Amino acid sequence: MLSRFLGRAIALSFLALSIPSTVSAAGEKILVFKDSLTYNGHTAAINAAMAKLRTWATANAFTFDTTTRFTSFNTANLANYDAVMLMYPEKATRADPGTGISDTMSAEQDSAFKNWFLTGKGYIGVHCDTRQNPNWPWWYQTLVGAKYVEDVGPVTSNFHVADLNDPITQGMPANFTGNEQLRIDSLFFAESDPNFKVLVRGDINDYVANRAANMAKLGPWVNNTTVVPWMPFFPFVYRHNLQGSRVFHLAPGHNATTWTATNSNWNNMFLNGILYALNRPGYGGTTKIAKGPEVMGFSLERLNNGKSQLLHYGVPQKARVVIRLFNFEGRMISKLVDANVNAGSYSVALPAGSRSALYLVDFKAGNFHRTMKIVRSLLAANLATNPAWGQNKTAAQLQAMFQARSYTSSQITMVYRLYVPTNYNPALKYPIVVALHGVGERGNNNVNQLTAEELAQPWVRDSVQAKHPHFVMIPQCPTTNNQYWWPWNNWAGTWNGTWSGTRSIANAAIVQILDSLKREFSLDTTRFYVAGLSMGGFGSFELMKWNPTLFAAAVPTAGGSDTAASTILNLTQTPFWLFHGSADPTINVDRGSRTVARKVEVVLGRPIVRFVSSANQVNPTAISVDSLRKAVYVTKQNFLYSEITGGVHNSGWLEAWRHPMLTDWVFSKQKIAGVTVALTASHSVRQARKETRLVVHGNDVLIERIGTNGSTILHSLDGKRFATPRAPAGF
Repeated sequence: MLSRFLGRAIALSFLALSIPSTVSAAGEKILVFKDSLTYNGHTAAINAAMAKLRTWATANAFTFDTTTRFTSFNTANLANYDAVMLMYPEKATRADPGTGISDTMSAEQDSAFKNWFLTGKGYIGVHCDTRQNPNWPWWYQTLVGAKYVEDVGPVTSNFHVADLNDPITQGMPANFTGNEQLRIDSLFFAESDPNFKVLVRGDINDYVANRAANMAKLGPWVNNTTVVPWMPFFPFVYRHNLQGSRVFHLAPGHNATTWTATNSNWNNMFLNGILYALNRPGYGGTTKIAKGPEVMGFSLERLNNGKSQLLHYGVPQKARVVIRLFNFEGRMISKLVDANVNAGSYSVALPAGSRSALYLVDFKAGNFHRTMKIVRSLLAANLATNPAWGQNKTAAQLQAMFQARSYTSSQITMVYRLYVPTNYNPALKYPIVVALHGVGERGNNNVNQLTAEELAQPWVRDSVQAKHPHFVMIPQCPTTNNQYWWPWNNWAGTWNGTWSGTRSIANAAIVQILDSLKREFSLDTTRFYVAGLSMGGFGSFELMKWNPTLFAAAVPTAGGSDTAASTILNLTQTPFWLFHGSADPTINVDRGSRTVARKVEVVLGRPIVRFVSSANQVNPTAISVDSLRKAVYVTKQNFLYSEITGGVHNSGWLEAWRHPMLTDWVFSKQKIAGVTVALTASHSVRQARKETRLVVHGNDVLIERIGTNGSTILHSLDGKRFATPRAPAGF
């Protein structure tokens, strides 16, 4: 672990402060921190790493100083360095008075380091920097992107290079073995975030298969609700471009053999990572930040339990100040300030209604330009009543808005509610959302499923319907003949992950109702969606299982699925966003969404986008929200999983229904000829007319013909019907 790394580098070990250990005569300069404590498991590794570092410094024209005290992390001293390296940092020098948890840097040192780093500097963490600064969220959420939970091993493991074309991994084999300790960390980033790049993964299965004793640690970790389990390969090495500065995180290093000449894989990557942190050309670095006059302050304050906010800023001299607010989609909400101001400190209130949509504040003062991502304070438990969303509808309003209907077949009579968009125009094609209730709302009064658990709310909010006009169908599962949205009797009490092939009559009736509505209304058959809570979460998975080409997106919450191989394969054909509380006492998360997510990852061959927050979105991690925004609006990911730490049964669906990005993600999906694509139209509804257009599926350019009934046929450019198009890139 890195803080041990430098233990023997200083002959006079009693000298505690930063002692110049200059190795070469020119180039950039690195401040290397090592803990002054000795640890017999790391001493040899530290000595070997230091020897390697001296060799590299001479050969690559950079210098370094070493220190064993964080007193070196002050503004004046840090100004002398281009990068900071933490090697095996473990010693605790400060304890939080409220929690008693140890920390290693004072608040002043935290501030000095952060301010220095964000001026375009580099940071290198080796082996255990994730256990550093456990009380400083910016450190583990934003800088390092991970927080230490546990370690196991070392064992001989298989490692997989995630990107052979990255400058840091250049020349490495696709797979190699090594004897390393697995760092188990709680991760705070999504791999869809283009600023994070995983370079090497370690195979967790090796730590289970090769070391039975590790099961006691790996088992709780896999089930630990504070951890994002990137199964089966855990990120071992990654880099991070952060606002013009650079982070290189290297988990290996427990053994001295990591740094021997024969272990060229880790050595080459470590050196390349150092050069990346130093922003050497050709190593994937960042553009240098142009310096401007400093501002006196720039921060956001939450007042009254998050219901109002103040933006604080200051300028050292008279300047033209422009402050603009942007939403998650990157569109400007408003221009908050645009005026000449005198030197001084100022506060300005954010406009009412901007809070839930606000993502970024763009601040300009003279030549100074800074942006601040406002993500941590956005998602609070009162989102559903935020003015930007519009107040929740009352039960009476919902009953007035939704038509009361009934469907009867030879097997079942089922009542349902239907919302028809305001100003419905049959010349247009409209999406439809099917919303499925939980077991407590079964019956035939045609009311309970509509008014309970906020099931209807996200789909009929004024702002959502204005942006995405659509139908909403909410059926009510009858209690007669022991009906559920899924084959309950094949699951309760004895579930082993799969159940029989029997489909519930009520579930099949949902599709029959949709068929009848297609004949009655002008529906866009490429944009059918389903969302459900608890039993409705199971029902959503069942619809995806039995009708894999029907729905363009699904939002199963607090539910679970049959996990037979054939079912999981079908589930991968419909984009989904899963929500589940980690402490759900009704549907255990491991029997539900977490297992589905893992099995889908195996079929896809890659991790899905994962996001962890606290119950009902109180203080979610900033970097996760930012990564999630990019997954929804930038890279348009198809598979997402939100797990609510400490969340109970209803936390899963409340988090979903109140989420500011949910409806935008849902309505961005479109399924053409059974293949999901990003929505091609700029508007939410389509003209009901024949269309012929070119579309791209993977590497195939196809002709798409759309009939007036919404049916679509794909042809290759030579006129042949394209029956099984490949999934589009990123599917």
